Amino acid sequence: MQHNWRLLFICMLTLGITACSGLPAQPPATITPPPAQVESPVQPDIELEALAVTRWWLDYHRNMNSTSPSTLGAEYKSASTAWSSDNSLHNRLRLITLLSLSEASFYDPDRALRLLNEITDEQSDQPKLVQDTAALVKANVLTALQDQKKIQTLAAKIKELQNNNTAIQQQLDALKEIERSIYERRKVEVTDKQ
Repeated sequence: MQHNWRLLFICMLTLGITACSGLPAQPPATITPPPAQVESPVQPDIELEALAVTRWWLDYHRNMNSTSPSTLGAEYKSASTAWSSDNSLHNRLRLITLLSLSEASFYDPDRALRLLNEITDEQSDQPKLVQDTAALVKANVLTALQDQKKIQTLAAKIKELQNNNTAIQQQLDALKEIERSIYERRKVEVTDKQ
């Protein structure tokens, strides 16, 4: 009986395959992609200048991170002097970079943020690429500033705990002294009674 079902199944399968092979072939469905928007191969001069400025700024930042402290100090003086005489984007970016270096003696994240805000402001006339890069730098400076504040808070808590430990140790030493003096008195009383 089991063999009959198997035989019936094989016959049905063979019949299905034979029937399907007799159908005419269907052409494959063609999907027409949406028309691609063709960008102009030549970017406007403003975008090229923005790209060049952004590349320079990122390279400058990388170079300043690996510069010796004495060279950084000289560069900071030069950038400050240049900024005071010419408020160009180039001088602003130099100063922002130097002010945002946390290991530098002239580290001033608040001033760097003020200078960055002038670039990222909606009223700014800077190209979008420069504004976006400034926004990323601003986010990094804010993160570093928040981390620094957390570290200062933790350092204050550690100092407070150390002071509390010192006070507790002094109290413990005073209790030991009281215990020792009580022990000495009892020892004297016991020897006097004998």
